[in-house]
Amino acid sequence: MHIQLNKHAPWALFTTKERTVVMRTPLFAISLMLVTSSLLSGCQNADATQPSQVEVPPVAVEVTPAARATLHASIQTSTVLEALNEADVTPRVNGVIERILVEEGDQVTAGQVLAQLDSERFLQAVNQVAAELRGVEQELQRMQTMANRQLASLDALERLQANRDALQARLRLAQIDLESATIRAPIDGVISRRYAKVGNLVQLHSAQSLFHIVDLNNLQATLHIPERDISRIRVGHPVVLAFNDMQVDAQVSRISPAVDRVAGTFRVQVDIDNRSQGLRAGMFARAQVHYATHIDTLRIPNDAIVELDGKSYIYVIAEEHSERRAIRTGIRQGQWVEVVEGVHEGEQVVVTGQNNLQDNRKVVAIVAANQPPRAAE
Repeated sequence: MHIQLNKHAPWALFTTKERTVVMRTPLFAISLMLVTSSLLSGCQNADATQPSQVEVPPVAVEVTPAARATLHASIQTSTVLEALNEADVTPRVNGVIERILVEEGDQVTAGQVLAQLDSERFLQAVNQVAAELRGVEQELQRMQTMANRQLASLDALERLQANRDALQARLRLAQIDLESATIRAPIDGVISRRYAKVGNLVQLHSAQSLFHIVDLNNLQATLHIPERDISRIRVGHPVVLAFNDMQVDAQVSRISPAVDRVAGTFRVQVDIDNRSQGLRAGMFARAQVHYATHIDTLRIPNDAIVELDGKSYIYVIAEEHSERRAIRTGIRQGQWVEVVEGVHEGEQVVVTGQNNLQDNRKVVAIVAANQPPRAAE
């Protein structure tokens, strides 16, 4: 720093050597620092007297109006459709398949012929027993006539009667075997699988069935509901089954009284009327069991809610300023939340930018373009 000294000031009375000694003293240095600090402070105070012109810019947020709709509180799970009535067609007698009269996909009715086994030996067995029975019945008639004239003993008559009864039973069994050589459908339905082939030897009580029939008019879905949610489910509750290209409405028909100890779930049965034949057994579906329905209730997107200290808040725009409000929520459906208290229909609720927003902050509101899927009416 360069200091210009007035030659007429008292400082001029000192010689050059004396001036050098004074300037090197600590007191001089301190005095110089104080003078410099006072000058700088004066300049800063002069600048501070000017009024501040800085203004906080508004915050851009996205909003959506609070609106009314129907909300469903649901339990979601997945399932696979099954036929309520289905049957494996198995042979009742041994034999070789001679003819097959149906193919996979054919609609059949109960009692319709599906296949024919070789029945020649069954027919001959019936003829043999029938011939024996005719001989015994003729002998029994003669014996009865002699017994009436007391020319034959009652014991001989009773033995013939017993023999006749046994032959009648054998004849009926032979007739059943003959009838069983014709394979018939046990239920109405559709041939879903055909295992039988012409020329195959089939055996009684074989593990391999000949056909598999399913009744597509009545399907069912088995839902595995967690133990914590089973108290909410009741018989008759509506169920929505979602497939790739359709939705089907059904309802809970049965609830298992016992919990699966391994999985910790209850089996819930859902019956489906499929007389239109639009569904098939084995199809995968996503299921929603509606255990509560609130009609014409106020709802907002879930993203609008800010959780703070265990309470729920939202920001509402009023006169271009934000207003934080505490709300009380109800049921939820997907990304929608029912608001029981804290907001009115039509008010603009902030859905983007609310996490860093403050109360009573000036904002620029933009209507949100991307909305959550609308709740089902």
